[in-house]
Amino acid sequence: MTRERTVLAMTVVTLVIIHLASHTVLNQTTERFRGRLAPLPVDIATVADVTGEGVVTAELSGNELTLTVRFKGLSAPATVAHIHRAPKALRGPVAFSLDLNHATSREGQFADTITLTDDHIAELRNELYYLQIHTDTNTTGELRGWLLPHATP
Repeated sequence: MTRERTVLAMTVVTLVIIHLASHTVLNQTTERFRGRLAPLPVDIATVADVTGEGVVTAELSGNELTLTVRFKGLSAPATVAHIHRAPKALRGPVAFSLDLNHATSREGQFADTITLTDDHIAELRNELYYLQIHTDTNTTGELRGWLLPHATP
């Protein structure tokens, strides 16, 4: 009977280890997101001054979201960049401030990594975050793009 219990206990321990290892591997899977940065005037007064284009790509690994942003054609040098929280096509409050890493001209690129909570990850997966680049000409934001799931081949 002791040998059977030992074998059973070893089997249970092995299954628990396999389960935990597979759970860890699944949690390490990288999810990718992408957004097209486009001019989005916030009122009639800013229509003529909002210019530019760009792209944001993001990779979520665990709770770390790494963003890479490229932009060009702004009406003025970039001053700040944020991640805002709102459903598509609506404006929302700042959720995260990003570091432009000296990309403070009319075109450039920068990368930054932010740490997310489980609630933030759920909001990201539900397409509730957009990246916005602000300029002196458009302090309320010149380029905006929602972070949407992006499958890679």
